[in-house]
Amino acid sequence: MANDDSVWNETNDDDFEMDEHFSLRQFWENTIFSLRKSWNIFITYPIIPFITLAVMAFLLSVSTVTIVKLNEQHRNMKVSKGQDVARETGLWFRKQLDKAIFPLFALAELVKEIPIFHELPFIIGRGGEPGSAPYINGTNGTAITHRNVTGICDNVTLMEAFNKIGKTVKDDANMDGVLTTVNIVPAGVVCLFYPFNNTEDFQPPNFLDSTGARGHDLFKDPKRIAAAIETLPSSIPVTAGPRTLVQCKGCPTAVRVAFIAMLPIKMPPEMGYNITADGKSYSVYGFTSAIINWERLLNQSDIFYRFENNGMEFELSKTDLILNATTNRYDAQVSNIIFAFSKISFFLNLVLKSSITFSFSLWHQDYCSC
Repeated sequence: MANDDSVWNETNDDDFEMDEHFSLRQFWENTIFSLRKSWNIFITYPIIPFITLAVMAFLLSVSTVTIVKLNEQHRNMKVSKGQDVARETGLWFRKQLDKAIFPLFALAELVKEIPIFHELPFIIGRGGEPGSAPYINGTNGTAITHRNVTGICDNVTLMEAFNKIGKTVKDDANMDGVLTTVNIVPAGVVCLFYPFNNTEDFQPPNFLDSTGARGHDLFKDPKRIAAAIETLPSSIPVTAGPRTLVQCKGCPTAVRVAFIAMLPIKMPPEMGYNITADGKSYSVYGFTSAIINWERLLNQSDIFYRFENNGMEFELSKTDLILNATTNRYDAQVSNIIFAFSKISFFLNLVLKSSITFSFSLWHQDYCSC
């Protein structure tokens, strides 16, 4: 029995319970004693809590300032990165549009040199004048935007001549699927196209039929007049869009949304060519024009990947100037082109002149490095 642990080490449960209660009581007594002692020290030496609180406040202030500065630095880095991405994207679009609008210069020179096209502005004439191609009445209260150019712009000889030079100009641009149509716009009225029915740049069964654009008077259409007037004095092409083509409102997006680039065909004053707009006269034959497919250009740009890969989202919008017939002033209409989602938002405003420029600003702050 002397070696039996169960005899000599037997535990008493009641004694264990008493020890546990004693430990808890001792803990609370010690805590209360410590608090009283601390309180007495604070009362006797008030400088101690003051210094303690001051040090805590200082450390809290330093921590807050550090966090704010780090967050601001991180935010500025994001903004800078967003600006760089926007700049690169804008440069890419500008290069592509410049490449697409170079054919307009060649087309303008060919129109000047080939006699068969010289009389078109005089035959079409100024809108509303006797002997000019008459306006086609708008339907269902819509604005009058077209003129009747039957027998003029559908002349087989003219169309065949333009098809030859239009095909050469379009093919030489080497922008299949992006540059979809080239045309001439004598007296500001859309007249001749190549190709008139474009089936080559779209996936079947899609195609672009230009019938609805023939006779479109850019100086009569409230949505087009601002761009037309801006183009008249310009020495370089002016690009507008992306916008819905008048000839293709019911077409799929892949066909109907495009940029429209225009270049004035300037002539010597003594030749009698004249377009008057906003009280100013211009010695201009009309325009050469190109339709640039937006969806194809967008797909080639990798714009979604550019921003998503950098953890950003963006909104791409444009501003159109629309003539208000009541006030005879231009109203700015802002519309979204793309809205894509990711982690941080940037607003990109698409300004269209002879090329695309991206302007950017932080749209909202939703990113914190703390």
